[in-house]
Amino acid sequence: MKYYIFYFIILLLILSSSLFSSYAFGQNIIVTIPNGAANNTTQHFIPNPVNIHVGDTIEWINKDSTIHTVNGIEVMVIDKTSSGHMPDLGLKTSLFDSKILYPGDTFSQTFDQEGSYNYICIIHPYLIWTINVEKFQQKLISN
Repeated sequence: MKYYIFYFIILLLILSSSLFSSYAFGQNIIVTIPNGAANNTTQHFIPNPVNIHVGDTIEWINKDSTIHTVNGIEVMVIDKTSSGHMPDLGLKTSLFDSKILYPGDTFSQTFDQEGSYNYICIIHPYLIWTINVEKFQQKLISN
């Protein structure tokens, strides 16, 4: 009789856990700066875009043979022109800043607010990427 209760409880746990999505809070997501990223011979950051949940941490690993940075940016208008042309844009890079990442170095950033974040390598400013942060909502799986 004791074994039946034990197996019943195990079965119940398995079934109940399969009804919910299997996401653990506070995930650590790895983003790689691959060899050749600075030379534009490969993707610059893998994956891109990065889709995470509030509370997750991204860890960037520089696997390139040269230095890089990871800087969160927001685009802001510096000079509104009256001629109707595109205004001058500036980049504010204070959202997060890895400083210089030498080959093999890592940098981590935890995201506590939902939204879409862009980031660049200050040394190679033509490299711009996106992080999408959403709130985690546990949902029942429906058949």
